[in-house]
Amino acid sequence: MQRTSIEKSQQELHSLTLLLRERLQSGRNLVYYASGREVRDAYFALPFDHVVLVDYCFQKTFNIKKNVITIGLTALQATAVFKEAGIRFDAFVCINEGLWEGGGSYPINGNWSMGTILPVLKEKYLHISCPKYYGHRRWKKMFNLPHQAVLLDDKAEGYINPTVFSDYHHNGNGFCVWQVTKQPGSPASFLAGNRKVTVQRKNIWDDYDVLNSLLVRCSPHEARNLQKVAPKASPLMKTDSNEQILSYCTLHRIEKLGLTPWRGGQYNSFINFLKANETRFPYPKEVYFYHLHQNDFKQLYEFAGVRTELDTELEEELVELSLPETNQEAEGNVFSDSAKTKILYLHGYGGSLIPSKREILEQYGEVISPPIAYLEKKYFCRLLELAKSADIIIGSSFGGHTGHLLSWLFDKPALLFNPAFVTSTPRPDLSGIIFPSFKNSKTCIVLGKKDDVIVYRDNLEYINRRVEQQGMSLISIEEMGHRISEDVFAEQVATFMEVKPGP
Repeated sequence: MQRTSIEKSQQELHSLTLLLRERLQSGRNLVYYASGREVRDAYFALPFDHVVLVDYCFQKTFNIKKNVITIGLTALQATAVFKEAGIRFDAFVCINEGLWEGGGSYPINGNWSMGTILPVLKEKYLHISCPKYYGHRRWKKMFNLPHQAVLLDDKAEGYINPTVFSDYHHNGNGFCVWQVTKQPGSPASFLAGNRKVTVQRKNIWDDYDVLNSLLVRCSPHEARNLQKVAPKASPLMKTDSNEQILSYCTLHRIEKLGLTPWRGGQYNSFINFLKANETRFPYPKEVYFYHLHQNDFKQLYEFAGVRTELDTELEEELVELSLPETNQEAEGNVFSDSAKTKILYLHGYGGSLIPSKREILEQYGEVISPPIAYLEKKYFCRLLELAKSADIIIGSSFGGHTGHLLSWLFDKPALLFNPAFVTSTPRPDLSGIIFPSFKNSKTCIVLGKKDDVIVYRDNLEYINRRVEQQGMSLISIEEMGHRISEDVFAEQVATFMEVKPGP
């Protein structure tokens, strides 16, 4: 699906805001995020006064046909317009945001995205989605929000047949309809020195007008848009140090700071830093921690003397999906101990790692290069454990595409030669796999301008449109085709490793 430009003029957005304010202030309204560009006949018969379809692939910023309004914006942009217009929807739909086949960048049902969307949904609303699209355990983690959710059957009042919205059920995936009632938790407070610290299971965006600044985890794909639509908000990275956060607050005299989870449950050092540095960093005066998931901020609740009940299944899932912290001391040379470096090499379709290239890689560490039968449905799943235990991933052609997915899933540095982004087959089975919103480690993509197998121009266009640019370097080699010569391979590996090969 071709992605359209998401840069919209302020005049277009203002006109859309006025339109929505005029038409949607009353009545019952439904919003469908990542709807795709098809406007189905069944939408006009839904029991709502207006049906709003949001997908960045719509060519126009907005269009109206009877009671259906299409909006060609990203989820974050559209949500900002809804907030500006003062709209709150009675029903929310997101079934298939194209995470593995349609160019979707992040799960809209995920934590940070739903956090931005919840303020434009009513206190009691209908939630329609497809848990099997994400996998049961991951869905349980994602849908672990401050609410009461009642699963409706097809005989319940208010039930809507979700197959109206998508044909995804043809693949055997079941849809679900919930009646959701928001239920924020009670705040718990304590003092860190003279600073007031409050923690609450609540959506941070509900207090946007109260806070002076919000530091939030955010998909890299939306980081640029975040401050455009929410000027008081800034992306929060896992590598942001205590000193960086407090320096920012002191520089800008931030009285009230809002934070979302960013440290995988480890916050004792941050609280101790607040206490020990009141003179050096007098701001912020008040710190508010907001979380959606039940298990977040356990340490902070303990500081406040509040005992929390943990969902052990979710606790395991959080550990399983957590990203490794960046080792800042070794950041400039993460492969300095070559004897311990595990290199996973993924060959192309019908190929293998030839001995001369294996010798090149073995100068930098232990090399694992399994034979891959790309036509087997479960080939991707068979690589998960190898990728999880590897230190870096290198791949070529189909192995480059597969390496890209695995490196994103496990946050591994990746060197990819002519990755097969623009081929339709073979396609990995990614059902039940949720990719993180962030990748902290670097990616280097090497393309041959004379590649006539994975056509250079098509591959380059895909990378520029759909591959996350943060932390990525792109190298185009004039005389290189699809085959990678030993000289080019050795040179690119050496540059990527940033160290001299071992003896």
